[in-house]
Amino acid sequence: MPDPAALKAILQNIQQTADRQEQALLEDARARRQEALDRARAKAQEETDQLVQARLAEIQEESGRQISAADNEARADLFRRREAIRQEVFAKARERIAAFTQTPAYEDFLVASAQRIHQTMQGRCAVLHMREQDRAHAAAVSARLGRSITLHIDDSIQLGGITVTSPDGALMVDDTLDSRLQAQEQWFRESSGLVIE
Repeated sequence: MPDPAALKAILQNIQQTADRQEQALLEDARARRQEALDRARAKAQEETDQLVQARLAEIQEESGRQISAADNEARADLFRRREAIRQEVFAKARERIAAFTQTPAYEDFLVASAQRIHQTMQGRCAVLHMREQDRAHAAAVSARLGRSITLHIDDSIQLGGITVTSPDGALMVDDTLDSRLQAQEQWFRESSGLVIE
């Protein structure tokens, strides 16, 4: 029979070896578990960061769209207000022009216009264009244009003033209040700061 002390020493040795192996296995399992937890945490953090970044990008994109839409709406509103101002200004100008054409000064204006046109065209005036309402001024205006002038009632002239053409029709000078107002309106659009950029 084997020696009980030797048997006890063998059993203790086996038990210690088993305990060390068990401890090593437990530590290895704990380390693997910790590694798995660390990897899972890192992956979860990476996914969370990606989700946060994606959501931030969505928010920024949506904010950009909203800002752009608000900017476009503000520009459109500004354009509408500026256009309303322009229309109001030129409606009042048309009213003042209409009132002016009813004064004695209007005939003086037409005669002065005829003199300027006569000089510009160097006397080659043949046809006087004016609106029906200005027919009463035709004799005074024609007298400033020089030689025999043909009167033509022109329905395209709405506000007043005159247009004169040469005998061959190659030369024409437009000094109507319509064209003057149109030129002022163009200048107003370009110079008044009422243009959307």
